[in-house]
Amino acid sequence: FQPIIGPKSRPAGPLPKMTLEENMTVVVQPNVITTEQDESKRAGVQVLANESVRLDSGLWIAGVDDLHEGAPDLGRTFADLPTEQTSIVLSHNPRLIEQSHGRDIVILSGHTHGGQFNLAFPPPLVICYLHLGCWQVSGWYQRGDSRLYVSRGLGVTGKPYRINCPAEIAIFRMVPHPSDNSGGSNEHAATEGATAAAGRR
Repeated sequence: FQPIIGPKSRPAGPLPKMTLEENMTVVVQPNVITTEQDESKRAGVQVLANESVRLDSGLWIAGVDDLHEGAPDLGRTFADLPTEQTSIVLSHNPRLIEQSHGRDIVILSGHTHGGQFNLAFPPPLVICYLHLGCWQVSGWYQRGDSRLYVSRGLGVTGKPYRINCPAEIAIFRMVPHPSDNSGGSNEHAATEGATAAAGRR
């Protein structure tokens, strides 16, 4: 976990650091069996499992357990999220958008590695569907008021390489909604800019 936990443990300014468990979390080292959740907690990162938190800015962030290998509870995850503003939802599996009923949320996901092999045939969409059962590969998707960003992430599955599919860390800049007149200080402004362009590095 060190390549992932290392960046997570670095200072992130005034905002808290949050994460959720992925679908493969057990690592076996010499005489050691640990999980990403254990390592995240040691690094001071809050793990969201079917729960939500409200930041001082008014922004709500929720995290749902893995849809296939975890114990997801969407009712509990969404229970406290307000309906009058956009909230952020962390879901390892991008198929959460199919169960979001078009509610006003921005879902940040991974899972697909962007297909890992970006070939003319089979294309990444076919790879993701056959291997993972999902049609979401990478980038932005929308269903009703639900928006989804699927990151290519840093990891790999099986073969330790990618083809025409570089690793990615997506950075989101939150901006006030045009209808807000408070200069970005209220809850609406704190969340509505979640669909701003994602920077990559």
